[in-house]
Amino acid sequence: DRRPPAGAGAGDTAPPDAPVPTNDAKDFCAKPPVAEATPEPAHGGAAVDAFPELVQTAAAKQPPRTGRWWQNESAAAGFAAKLRANDPSLETLCLVPPKRFDETDVKEIASALEGNTHCKELLASGHPLSAISCERLARALRLNRSLTSLALGDYSLGGLASILFDGLA
Repeated sequence: DRRPPAGAGAGDTAPPDAPVPTNDAKDFCAKPPVAEATPEPAHGGAAVDAFPELVQTAAAKQPPRTGRWWQNESAAAGFAAKLRANDPSLETLCLVPPKRFDETDVKEIASALEGNTHCKELLASGHPLSAISCERLARALRLNRSLTSLALGDYSLGGLASILFDGLA
């Protein structure tokens, strides 16, 4: 019986092909069958299967080396190359965690900063610095005249900060 319940509005009638609701649990949870649609061929009628598979070289399958912190890769090498090339687009160098900034990275960045004339900010706070790292950075600070803003070291810097201050004098 497809009659609406008593008191139902005119918009509550079911379409003529709708299944008749029952109180049977198996009918209540069943989904109506869906007719399978045939996809339209793409690109002017050519079937998708007609396109050849792209062949990738072994090098193309390798992920790029970009200094991904989650794989403990260094971003410093790429930044150091830009600093050495005196790239005017690199005005702020940000190496805060989770980016790595260890002894090797400090050595690369400090030596690259010595001759750079465009970088204005070095942001590498949140990383512990050794005395050797502080000396390398102090040398870079003495030779670099473009840096105007620094954020270096972490809570353990303590008295080593005086080495960095010597580089600013």
